[in-house]
Amino acid sequence: MRAIDWGAIMASNVDDPRLNSWLESLPDATRQTIVGVTQSILESYPDILATIVVGSMATGDYDEHSDVDYAFVRDQRIPKPDIIRIRQPHPRIHFISYLPSTLAEHFNTGTMMAWAVKQGRIVHDPHGLLRDYLARPLSNPPFAWIAERLEYVTGWPDDAKKLSLKTINLAMLFLATQGIVRVTKVSTGRQIAAHPCHEATKRAVEVAMGIRTGKPGQLSDPQSRIMRDGVARLTTEIHRALANPPSPRPG
Repeated sequence: MRAIDWGAIMASNVDDPRLNSWLESLPDATRQTIVGVTQSILESYPDILATIVVGSMATGDYDEHSDVDYAFVRDQRIPKPDIIRIRQPHPRIHFISYLPSTLAEHFNTGTMMAWAVKQGRIVHDPHGLLRDYLARPLSNPPFAWIAERLEYVTGWPDDAKKLSLKTINLAMLFLATQGIVRVTKVSTGRQIAAHPCHEATKRAVEVAMGIRTGKPGQLSDPQSRIMRDGVARLTTEIHRALANPPSPRPG
């Protein structure tokens, strides 16, 4: 396998002078993880079109519990065994795979995934694919997409991890119906705390954020009840918003 010249990778992004300062601002372990994963994935698949870090590590609102969301674009999917192999030395990495057509669809629709990429930090983009996307204006997630996402998220199970993720993801969708796009858990928690929504919603998201930062295990009955109530309230509020879409602005 060919050796990867990290300096050359960085040089391919000289149009983004923030990249070096962003990497230097990250905790040492996180920076080493990003460098190591980039080297490993490009050694194994040099035909990857682009890679980008998205989520809280990119936006700067990460905490000690945050993973590294690492997205890549390739014409074909990478086999799962290879993903597991590349990820094994870096357990805090969460890979997100996009085909070029899938990424285009996200941006053409204005999904929250497109918003996450637009707020991301490009690591490898030799052909300017991501640079061009990041320069495009992006509309708020459409209500049709929110409705589809709502159906998907409400189908998640109610174990400790999934119930907390369900609560936070529904909070993201609720905010999107209000014209507020938040793509990370931490920023969503902060926005809900400041939003004039029901106290039950605030409490559910607060508990969900606590589950995220605590030790994995079973939920206590009060925690489960608070989040279930929050899920029900958020679902109702989202359905109410979807039933009353904003009127088009006069041209």
